[in-house]
Amino acid sequence: MADEVIKRCDLLVGRGRNRKPHGEVIEDGQSTKFRVNGRDYEADLCTEHRAALTEAVSDFIAVSRRSGTSLPRNARGRAVMRAKGGVMFTTKDVRRWLEDEAAAGRGEAPSPSGRIPNSDIERYKMANGLA
Repeated sequence: MADEVIKRCDLLVGRGRNRKPHGEVIEDGQSTKFRVNGRDYEADLCTEHRAALTEAVSDFIAVSRRSGTSLPRNARGRAVMRAKGGVMFTTKDVRRWLEDEAAAGRGEAPSPSGRIPNSDIERYKMANGLA
């Protein structure tokens, strides 16, 4: 029989070599996820420490706006978008289509990087029967 792993609060208490995880046991799936400066973080926090984190950032949350959810990723790690019927496509697909359209004289060539306007994504979806 395998030993049961007990998850404890990640917050360390004590000083120097005496630092050890906070003693409260954490249930599975109780991780706290947050993002700062474009980096994702995840910590196992007990209820008390999760409330302390929320209180610490509450002033910043009050003056901020929620952003959209992050896009799902394909096997290569590229962000994918879903169209009607669950069909998935990437910005690379849209750029390739826009380049073909520009070559045919039906639009402008897209920039090699950066954000693709929503209007171009909608045009791609309409032209490919994904809308």
